[in-house]
Amino acid sequence: MARIVLRLVVVFGVGVVLGGCELRILQLSVVQANYSYGRGQYQDAIVRYFEAIESEDYRAHVSYNLANVYHALGETEAALELWDEAEQAELHELAFGIRYNRGLLYYEQGRYQRAYEEFRAALVIDSSSVAAKRNLELAFRRIQAGSGVDQTQRAEHRADHEPSAETSRVLEYIRRREDGRWFATETPEPEDVELYW
Repeated sequence: MARIVLRLVVVFGVGVVLGGCELRILQLSVVQANYSYGRGQYQDAIVRYFEAIESEDYRAHVSYNLANVYHALGETEAALELWDEAEQAELHELAFGIRYNRGLLYYEQGRYQRAYEEFRAALVIDSSSVAAKRNLELAFRRIQAGSGVDQTQRAEHRADHEPSAETSRVLEYIRRREDGRWFATETPEPEDVELYW
């Protein structure tokens, strides 16, 4: 939360220095959209993000935020499309959030292998994220258990989706590095999800 407040202060400071009317309107739309999203007023957030998405300079950031709103509303296809669009900009500050949020979405859908891959990619970008480590572990446990497969298909599923030796080594390495600082919970934690600006 402090990072968001700091970003807001920086954005407003930049707006004062630049003095551009268009930039201030864009910033105001994004700040209002973020506020609406934070309060659970998703429809208002969508409208305000659409006001801001026209600016090509910040389109990737706004697309990322708009995708988060769609994800909250359960509009998974729209969320995935917008995260893909934001990812095309190849902005490092968005890369972790995109991968992490995709991991959450796939986990919620029961697509644990895909969730595992996204959480792992997020950790390559930011290895200090405890939430991503927890969720990686949860996805890994679901893969091992063969969740989402009926009893007749369980053996076949395990053979097809058995974690590789590399996967097991990565998780063991993470466990050793963390020295017991993290423990898996029953549900993914979206605590690292944040809005930009």
